[in-house]
Amino acid sequence: MKRFPWAVATSTAILVLTTATLSARVAFLPPPPIPQRVAQSDLVVIGKVGKVEEKNVLAIPGPGQTDKVEWQVIAVKVEETLAGKKDLKEIRVGFLPPPIAGGTVRPRPGVGVTLITGQEVALFLSKHPTEDFYMATMAYQVIDRKAETGEKELEVARRTTKLLADPMASLKAKEAEDRLLTATMLLSRYRNDVLASGKTEPISAEESKLILEALGEADWTPKRETTLLSGPQTSPLALFNQLGLTEKDGLIVPPTATDLAPIAKSWIKAHAGEYRIQKFVAAPGK
Repeated sequence: MKRFPWAVATSTAILVLTTATLSARVAFLPPPPIPQRVAQSDLVVIGKVGKVEEKNVLAIPGPGQTDKVEWQVIAVKVEETLAGKKDLKEIRVGFLPPPIAGGTVRPRPGVGVTLITGQEVALFLSKHPTEDFYMATMAYQVIDRKAETGEKELEVARRTTKLLADPMASLKAKEAEDRLLTATMLLSRYRNDVLASGKTEPISAEESKLILEALGEADWTPKRETTLLSGPQTSPLALFNQLGLTEKDGLIVPPTATDLAPIAKSWIKAHAGEYRIQKFVAAPGK
């Protein structure tokens, strides 16, 4: 059993969230754009941080894991639900305490986040596979409403969760940016093999076509910067690469990556009406 020594906090304590297995290199990577955070969350809420529970919870660290670790759990009063289960008044949010070296807490720079009782936050959360709490293990899963960019980030979260609430309508939206944002979120969700099952099934023909058309009409000019809405990991080319296409799908991969964009756009134009995007699903028994 793996344990994390950590003093139990009081109602006014400052809590640091971190993940136990994350490489230090993650600290230097920009956070994923908000659409990606929304797509990969089971619950997106706005609320106020409450008290930490006195007793830790022994549970697996995530889907597909077996070795249990100690989680600390804190209460959050829900003021508004942007995505996920509605009518929630209060939720339990679990986090993995940071390591302690020589009696001093040493959170990984750029990874851990601080939650303070009474703090107003927006949270991007995933349901724990076996326990009755939602997981927060990365800094970007928390938006402090009083931070300099807090309300601006929250505005983007509202917009993107609204688009994902009715994805078929959003894929047919008047604005091309809304169509692309919706396609981005759906692909981030469908092509994320959380359980590492490797098992897939096709989405509907209409939805697949609309997603591919949204990619095909997008601006494929390379952009290195990351914004609240987009970044290199959500560029049309990066999203196309997520499809996992091979020669069996009619895609002839060029010898160099720089030649892929025009080939990808041509493939979309020729196959959008017939190809069915595959989404990852849980393997039987998981």
